[in-house]
Parts: sequence; structure tokens; C-alpha cells
Amino acid sequence: MVSIINLNKPLKRLWRNNLISLTANIDEGNDKVSLVDMKQIQKDLNISYSTLHRWMKKGLPYYKPKGGRKVQFNRDKVEEWLSENTI
Repeated sequence: MVSIINLNKPLKRLWRNNLISLTANIDEGNDKVSLVDMKQIQKDLNISYSTLHRWMKKGLPYYKPKGGRKVQFNRDKVEEWLSENTI
């Protein structure tokens, strides 16, 4: 017999993963926008964690769901910000 306590952790993980996948695409007008997480944007730009945080403080656009902890980035807006700003 499986107890509710034993199921609690996997259910939370499944719910969290599904929530993240649901928030990975948001509507911006009529266009779907694909978002990437911090690790992926660091890898794409070949930058460190501290550099990414410094850029975020300087105005690098990011998306953070209300009450959430996971920060995500729109690649197009990041590229636009990088082309407009001197780093």
C-alpha cells in the first residue's frame, strides 16, 4: 500500500514541472513567446551567473511569475536589449 505521504513529493514535483511548462509560453499580442530559464540563457550567451544578475540589475528584461521563484527570459527581448546597451 502506498501512503499519501510517499506520493506527496512526486505529485508536487509533477505539478511544479507542469506549471513551469505552462508558463514557458506566454501570449504577447497574437504571438506566442518562447521563454528560457536562467541556465539556458547563461549557456546561450556564454556568461556566468553573476554576470547575468548584474545585467538584470542594469535592466535586462526577464519574466517572473507572481509568487514564483523561477526567472525566465524572452530570447528576442534579450537580444534586443544587448544590441541597444553597452555592457
